[in-house]
Amino acid sequence: MSKEISITLWNIFNDRNAISSNKLMEVFIDSENIVEGKPLPISEDLCKQLYLKESPIVTYYDGEALDFVFEGVNYQLFNGNSVEISSCDRDNIYVRESISLKANFNNYDSEKAYSDYESMFRHGSFNALVKNALPACAKGDKDVVKYLMWCVTVNQYLFLLSPKTFDFIEKQCKKNNPYAYFVSARCHYILRNNENYSKLMTDRVKSAYYAGIPEAAALMAEMYRLGEFGLADRLKYQQYINKALDKGCEFAMMLSVKRYIYGGLGITADKDKAFNTIDAAIKIGEETGSLNPHWYFLKGQALFTFCSLSAALPWYKKAVENGCISAYSDYALATGYNDDNELVDKESYLDILNQGKKKRDATSILLLAINLEEDYDTFNDYFKWINASKIKELLTEAYNLGSAIAAVYLGNIYYYGKFKTPENNDIAFEWYSKGALLGDYEAFEMLFVMVKYHYVDKDENFKDMCALYGTRLGSKALLSETVIAYTYGRLTEFASEIEQYYCPIFDNEEVSKIDDENDKISALQNDIDGDDTGDDLSDDGPDDDGRFDAWA
Repeated sequence: MSKEISITLWNIFNDRNAISSNKLMEVFIDSENIVEGKPLPISEDLCKQLYLKESPIVTYYDGEALDFVFEGVNYQLFNGNSVEISSCDRDNIYVRESISLKANFNNYDSEKAYSDYESMFRHGSFNALVKNALPACAKGDKDVVKYLMWCVTVNQYLFLLSPKTFDFIEKQCKKNNPYAYFVSARCHYILRNNENYSKLMTDRVKSAYYAGIPEAAALMAEMYRLGEFGLADRLKYQQYINKALDKGCEFAMMLSVKRYIYGGLGITADKDKAFNTIDAAIKIGEETGSLNPHWYFLKGQALFTFCSLSAALPWYKKAVENGCISAYSDYALATGYNDDNELVDKESYLDILNQGKKKRDATSILLLAINLEEDYDTFNDYFKWINASKIKELLTEAYNLGSAIAAVYLGNIYYYGKFKTPENNDIAFEWYSKGALLGDYEAFEMLFVMVKYHYVDKDENFKDMCALYGTRLGSKALLSETVIAYTYGRLTEFASEIEQYYCPIFDNEEVSKIDDENDKISALQNDIDGDDTGDDLSDDGPDDDGRFDAWA
């Protein structure tokens, strides 16, 4: 019998918010016998032992997500998640004691086939979607291809795929499934959790491209833009993006819209192109009844960037309502903050962030950590200790779900010795390295600082490459350091890239002509050694640009 789903009975003790629990009973449910519209397969005798008057009624199940109704309340359960379905207090004169009944989704390991791809997507059942879609895509089912791409072209969703799903993708690659080549390339490009990721992502993306997958051309464009093939090449970026756009590739359209909204080094933002592209995509999608909800999210991003946060609110809400997990944090910000960046509805703000946390949105979890940090000084020593641990837990959870910024914040905790944490340069360097691997230029800036000022023992070439990689991701401070290194005869193998893209910006912007007293890197060092200890996690909010934006 499969042990994916279980019902557990707990004894909970709450002593002045210090909570402990004891599991009294666990009943595993045979998931192979779960049927929509029927009660969960729990015997009458077990229902009595669990204090269940009746078994919950299943309304949706796809092997990775389970919706059910219990005592008139709707519940959603997904892989690795638990929900409390009932609770009652017990008499105890010493502490608050209660009995709690929870439904648990322990792991995704279903061998059953499912075909409602839209529902899988909207439920966040990305393992089930990939596992069911790849064989169908190989057979030429274009409608299934659409939902597969909705899933795997969103960076954050790739962090929700399990090791067994990765194994399945690799098996499909061995069967020469061109869509598996693309999915594998995306996973290696974003996750970078295999020591051979660079070779694997380049080999797989080329295999997908030559097999005629238009999304592979869009991915190759991004890889050329960021120098993954050796040198950053904006001409090839444009060539490959155009190839994908000529084939009607939605992924390429979204990547282009990102550039229209945010611009970048050498790339000018274009408000009209951003709105025209987004509005056209939404119109076509709504008319055909098949709209990727990320277009609603992008409409919100464009309105926020070019207009106001309040103008973006209804579009973030629409994105969330249609299954866009990545929009939760922006929806929370637009709900809680006004256009003057003042928090005016903290209750709603935190409520939406907690909803996003339940949906495994990395940025929602990051912002919950920042909220705890902002309240840190109001706590007594005992609760400071508790919340310091909670902040680290939330940041680690956010990092594991794909937040490079969370890795930088964790690095800052150990680098600055925040929350009474002992300073530890080795741990800080490790966290900054993790943030850099996920594409955050501030992580590269901090790595550069640590090497430049001898907090870690790395050679000059390592420092120069940090500058170059950070420059590619958008750091103007590291652009200056890159050009300076080149003028001193280093980084010569990247001469064409530096001379074509970075030297003109360095020469034309007076602020970039830096010395050790007024450059941004020195300012960072002054923060470290001076009065500004950088204790406020919220000094730098989540970056709206960079390679690993949630929707990209």
